Amino acid sequence: MSLALSTPSNEELEDLILSCRYGDLEDVREFVRRFGVPPLSDYLDERGNSCLHMAAANGHEDVVQYLLENLEKPSSLHRANLPPASNTPLHWAAMNHHLPILKLLCPRLTTEQICQVNGRGMSAMSEAMGSINNLPPSANEDLPSNGEKQDADQIPIREQCVNYLVEMMKLGDADSDPLDVLPSDDQQKSSPTSELG
Repeated sequence: MSLALSTPSNEELEDLILSCRYGDLEDVREFVRRFGVPPLSDYLDERGNSCLHMAAANGHEDVVQYLLENLEKPSSLHRANLPPASNTPLHWAAMNHHLPILKLLCPRLTTEQICQVNGRGMSAMSEAMGSINNLPPSANEDLPSNGEKQDADQIPIREQCVNYLVEMMKLGDADSDPLDVLPSDDQQKSSPTSELG
């Protein structure tokens, strides 16, 4: 004999989204015990963000892993939030340089889904490259005052995120080297806003 699950209230659904945003895995698990897994895929906040958007954007690896194990709809992995942003969970993880989250999401996505553009016409890789201005306030305090916008401690993770996304996009065909399409170091220095593709 199975017990019927109750239907969550709007307040309980909002609490679920907040639990994903703040990385409270135990609250997410308790929600699933009480209400089942469908809301993990189905519920969206007023901006069209899902549980996966919130956990990915904030780098909560354990919550993202749990969601991936329990999502009923594969489309949840690449669902964009509402316009004008139209960001996927991958965009949010890339913007915030959450490499472990990228490594959880990308293997589950097609190349086309990894290359999906948001409302600004940017792929996750483009967002990772251009998001140096999205660093946390504590990182911005350490920026040099000479007009440079790069924090030396943040560059390596940004580059790791971009390199990982390039690898996952499988740029070019088997006979070409994906690095051939990347700007050289000289090009990047002369054009700090250069983007791939």
